[in-house]
Amino acid sequence: MAKAKTSKKQTKQSKAEQTSGKTRRTPDTKDFDEAPLKRVKAAVERATKQVRGIKASMPWLGKMDSERRRFSRGKFRDGENAALLSVADLVGRKEWEGFFRPLAKMDKGKKPGVLETARLKERLERRALYVALLEEIGDLWVMLSDTILYEGENVKPVLLKAYSLARKAAEDDEEMRTALADVIDFYGEPAKKATKTKAEKKAQDEAERAAAEAGEEE
Repeated sequence: MAKAKTSKKQTKQSKAEQTSGKTRRTPDTKDFDEAPLKRVKAAVERATKQVRGIKASMPWLGKMDSERRRFSRGKFRDGENAALLSVADLVGRKEWEGFFRPLAKMDKGKKPGVLETARLKERLERRALYVALLEEIGDLWVMLSDTILYEGENVKPVLLKAYSLARKAAEDDEEMRTALADVIDFYGEPAKKATKTKAEKKAQDEAERAAAEAGEEE
């Protein structure tokens, strides 16, 4: 039996139907479900308590400021933790103790003049444990972030369209204009800030030009 020929137009239409409004499936893709609001509230409340419990169980964790984080030398490549652990094993051998002793001032240990390799290895082992935990949390972070996007993309387009229609109608409807007052202020804020910034820059430029002209006259 002869196969029916598929036109280029049909092929393009088929591909468009496959991708339009649907998630492109990859090994890392997971479909979204709209769970009942009551269930989400309960789950979020429970998860929040658990996260707070995790934070409370590790009070030694700290935070860097953005500048220190940006320039930190603590950033590792994949597999570098294991590589440096091998280096620490080498440094800890007694026959090489004298060779590496000059580095003792760099280990931030508690024994002056001694390169504390056990302490260095312990730091690497702690780091590996934190990385494993962060990978679990990171996956949750991605799923939460993407679900937030999913919820938003199913809401924002239709409500922004509704706002656009209402905004236009509000020009002749005082009641609607009053109901939308806060929303109009919210969406108008970026334009107001841009106008203010532009005005401030213009005033600054004029002041600098006036100062320069006054300096030339002197």
